[in-house]
Amino acid sequence: MPSKGKHWIIVACCTICFVLIFSSIQRQTNDLHAQAGTGVRELCTAQLSNGGFETDAAWSLPVTPYSADYNTEQVHSGERSMRAGIVDAADNVLSYSSAVQTVQIPTNTQAVTLSFWWYPVSTEGNGAQAASVVDEATLQAVADGVVPAAPPVGDQQYVLLLNPQNRVLARLLWTRSNAQSWQQSSLDLTAYAGQTVRVLFGVYNDGANGVTALFVDDATLESCAPLPATGYLPIVLNAATSTPTLVPTAPPTAEPTPTASVTPVWTDPTQAIEVFSPVAAGLYHSPIVVNGFSRTFEGNVNLRLTDKDGQVLAERNTLGGSVDGFDFFDSYLRFTVSEPISATLDVFETSAMDGSEINKVQIPVVLWPGQRVIDLNTPTVGAQVCNPVLVSGYSNTFEATLAVTLNGRDGTQLALTPAMGGNLGIYADFSTPISHTVNAPQPFLVGAFEESAAGFGPVDQTRIPVELHPTGSDVCP
Repeated sequence: MPSKGKHWIIVACCTICFVLIFSSIQRQTNDLHAQAGTGVRELCTAQLSNGGFETDAAWSLPVTPYSADYNTEQVHSGERSMRAGIVDAADNVLSYSSAVQTVQIPTNTQAVTLSFWWYPVSTEGNGAQAASVVDEATLQAVADGVVPAAPPVGDQQYVLLLNPQNRVLARLLWTRSNAQSWQQSSLDLTAYAGQTVRVLFGVYNDGANGVTALFVDDATLESCAPLPATGYLPIVLNAATSTPTLVPTAPPTAEPTPTASVTPVWTDPTQAIEVFSPVAAGLYHSPIVVNGFSRTFEGNVNLRLTDKDGQVLAERNTLGGSVDGFDFFDSYLRFTVSEPISATLDVFETSAMDGSEINKVQIPVVLWPGQRVIDLNTPTVGAQVCNPVLVSGYSNTFEATLAVTLNGRDGTQLALTPAMGGNLGIYADFSTPISHTVNAPQPFLVGAFEESAAGFGPVDQTRIPVELHPTGSDVCP
């Protein structure tokens, strides 16, 4: 018979083996849970071909005095990128330079995102003609590659969305930057689901002063369609010769009522950061309200406002969603300017790996001297609201008039109603209902703005994300 010491050694070895086997099984089970238990929520497909520009396929490069071309000098990944515009000052000439691709966006999709990395260069320096003062005729002339009646002021770098007839659907980027660094932009094109569109990356050089170029790489256009969640089969260990042991049981109790799964009203976007306010090309006094929907490392969201020369006017951090999922962020930036200037709001995450700026959203704005003329008090960010939605705030606008709006998540305006607040330098409260009927809870943006009396467009436009619930629901009995 084995000695007492050997007996304990055998017991210890068996215990260790059992722990190792159980841990391995538990890891396999956890892996299956992670892979299948959460389910596949969506299927995303790429619509853009040759987004890395590694071959000569898919892109059309219009012949101009200085055409766009594939490039190996500035590359984000792989061996090539696309170069639009002029790099060498000796080549300076009046010219458009662009790369265009036509794509069909599927109809059955819940999210469409255009994402690309861009490296801007300009010896004219940072700064561009304010996007808000570029009229439609000039923008269309740029898309068509002809000299407009009112040419852009200075060189321009841009990204445009066109229809098959080359008409401009959206101005996605309009700037002049000499950042000389790779940065990523992600843009929501869900509003164009089911349409055939043309994606254009381009540069306009006016032939005077300096030269301007734009390198583009790793461009993608993804459309995502929902898929039902799938379950998983647990691992069951079955001993071949095991004998069941009878255990006394308590009297049967009522089965618990299963809890129905609830689909969130604000579904996860395809990008890590989604911004609702401010709006692109908007005119703003200080402070400028910044809100959105995000999921970042430890919830951190960085806000930075810079002028056309890249000088920081304001910056701060705020918190959104993190490991637990997407959530809203809501903050503001104060600034001081003595005259109207073009500026850019950067909303981004700092990489926990190397400290780089990732998932960046850039919004061009025009900053005006003075304090903001409209504050929204209700509803608040993320609020559950009923129809009609009561909108209230504090304002000082021309002839006391302002506009209250209800927009879809993609920014589409669904309703507009006027309201009256303060004027002649006196701030006063305003309150008005706005109506829109829904049959199921939906995400909406409640907003307000003043229409510029000089025709420059919306002033201090702020949009608040809310859940609009139907009458007769638990929220709106």
